[in-house]
Amino acid sequence: MSCGKAVLETPNDVVSQIHRPVLKKLAVKSPSWVENHVVEVGRFSDTWAPRKLRGRRLYAAVFHSLSKPVGPDDPFTTLGAIKMTLHLLYSICGPQSTSTTWSGCIDSAYESNCNPTSTVATITFGQCEYYTGYYAPYMFTLSASPSSATDSTVITAFAKPCPVASSAPAISNKPQMSDTVKLRCVRGQDSTNKAYYNRYVAVDSSTNTYSFAGLSIGSSDNTGAYISHDMYSVPGSSVTKGSTDVYYYFFTAGFYYAV
Repeated sequence: MSCGKAVLETPNDVVSQIHRPVLKKLAVKSPSWVENHVVEVGRFSDTWAPRKLRGRRLYAAVFHSLSKPVGPDDPFTTLGAIKMTLHLLYSICGPQSTSTTWSGCIDSAYESNCNPTSTVATITFGQCEYYTGYYAPYMFTLSASPSSATDSTVITAFAKPCPVASSAPAISNKPQMSDTVKLRCVRGQDSTNKAYYNRYVAVDSSTNTYSFAGLSIGSSDNTGAYISHDMYSVPGSSVTKGSTDVYYYFFTAGFYYAV
């Protein structure tokens, strides 16, 4: 599967999006749906995987938020969807800083035809919409749909935004993922379903245990006490990350177009 699919529809689709060196460390690879948004990928080898991963199981959690037209007479055009997708990247981004970019925060398994490194020079935090004192994009696992844009009670774990991770605060009383939020795809096109999208990823190989039913992309203030959800997806039942489980989180955000 290439960047031409905004929605990962089968277990094999999901597996194809995981960095190949990670898959080579697996002893057993038998992908199957655990829930309608979680795929069990396989078990890490007891011989050739890093010692801290041996015997542990790898899962992928897949979520998406693709905005649809309200009715038949108000769709985006291709150009409109491209512009909105790029604006989305800047709007969930912060704090503003001309010296900070996404360089070094690109997922190594970036998708063909939407390699973020080709546009990383233009993706600067000087163009972000979140001002000083607010950090984004965070990734939050959710126990349920938020009751408001600032509902922190549904957050079960979080990952910091990679470009500003050293200064971004931890979220109060929530477990932190072992990895930061990275860009996987920028302005990718799903020509079959007529959509443009960005894709964020984060990996959690920590020993933290928590349950989640959804995922959101959002922000935090500089204390970690005040958060906001910019977009979220809670498509199904809750699943639990065990202390030995490794999770690869995908969040796809974008816009459908008509012509």
